[in-house]
Amino acid sequence: MSLNTQFVDYFTRVQASPGWDRVLASFARFLALDRSAHILDVGCGPGSLVRRLAREVTMAYGCDTDPNMIDQAQRLAAAD
Repeated sequence: MSLNTQFVDYFTRVQASPGWDRVLASFARFLALDRSAHILDVGCGPGSLVRRLAREVTMAYGCDTDPNMIDQAQRLAAAD
């Protein structure tokens, strides 16, 4: 199993864990973003943070160098 595949598997498990959405919501409150803000999440992985922050701001973008992470992020975004 490649290191990239291991990361995808790890992030998939983390996102499915109880309380993960509370962690993301807490972080979003901590940032105290203005609704008109634009977010860029560099190294977004499966996109859980950028998808959560997208609920709070005008524009949110995520980028990652790993195509597996981008695939995962796109699948999860389509399911939101």
